[in-house]
Amino acid sequence: MPKPRRTTPVPSIILALLSLAGAQTLLAEIVRIPALPSPQFADTEASLAPNIPLWNGTQSGFVLTLSLDATSSNNLEAAFWNGAKCEDGAVVIGWDCGEIFISDGFRRAVADFTLETTRLVLSARSRLSAQGAPLETEITANGSPLVFFDSEGEPVAFAYSTAWDAAKIVSRGAVAKNESVSIGFTSDPTVITVR
Repeated sequence: MPKPRRTTPVPSIILALLSLAGAQTLLAEIVRIPALPSPQFADTEASLAPNIPLWNGTQSGFVLTLSLDATSSNNLEAAFWNGAKCEDGAVVIGWDCGEIFISDGFRRAVADFTLETTRLVLSARSRLSAQGAPLETEITANGSPLVFFDSEGEPVAFAYSTAWDAAKIVSRGAVAKNESVSIGFTSDPTVITVR
C-alpha cells in the first residue's frame, strides 16, 4: 500500500496575500484632492489644475471619482484634454445643478438619474488594452450604472485617452459641497502560483 504523500503547508500569510491580490485590482498612481480652494469671487467658482498621472503602458484601468453634497444649485466637474491642444475640446464629466453630464467639447449628454440622497459619488472606470485604448467604461452614481444621451437621443460614451496630460477640477455654488476628487490608474495584480 503506497504511503500517503506529505504536503508542505503554505504559510497563512502567503495565502492571505494571494487571496487579496486575486480578489481585487490594485490602485496605482492615484491623485487625491480632498477639497478645492475657497472661491475668491462672487460667482462662487473654485478651480484647481492638478498634475494628473499619465498612462505608462503598464496600467490596466483608469479611475475617476467625484464626490459631493449635490444640490440643484451647485456643480462639480472634471475636464481632461491634451495640453498641446485647445482646452475647448476637453472631455468633461460631472454634476451640474441637478444633472449628471458628460461633454466632449461638441455635444453635451445627460444621464437619467434621480438623486435620492444628498451625497453623490460619481465614478468612471475604463478598462484599458495593452496599448491604452479603452475596452469598456462604466460610469456609476452611488453604485448605479448610468447611460448618457444627447439632446437628440443619441447615446454618448465617456472614454479615457492616453493623450490626456492636463486636467481642471471646477466647482460652483454657494452651498457647501464637501467635495473630493480622485484621479488615477489601476493595475491587475500579479498572480503567484504556489505548488
